Amino acid sequence: MAEAAAVRDRVEQSILDFVFAEARLLTRVEIALHTGLSKPTTNAAVRRLEQEGLLAAAGLQTGRQGRVARSTSSRAPPGRSWPSSSTRP
Repeated sequence: MAEAAAVRDRVEQSILDFVFAEARLLTRVEIALHTGLSKPTTNAAVRRLEQEGLLAAAGLQTGRQGRVARSTSSRAPPGRSWPSSSTRP
């Protein structure tokens, strides 16, 4: 069980690192592509991070073919990135 929690923490940290480094609206598909995570893993992790208040759903991207993409953004104070996993709440 502790091993699963450690993997979950690494997955979430890689998502946070990418989202904060990009500093723009991102879809879950973009996050999955750039982190190398599967879409289901990315969706579950982003959902947990939104529940923790670390990420926020930031609207829908329309005007494309297919499903409407949901954008995600960071919740860090302006001009500040999120700390490393060792200091994350």
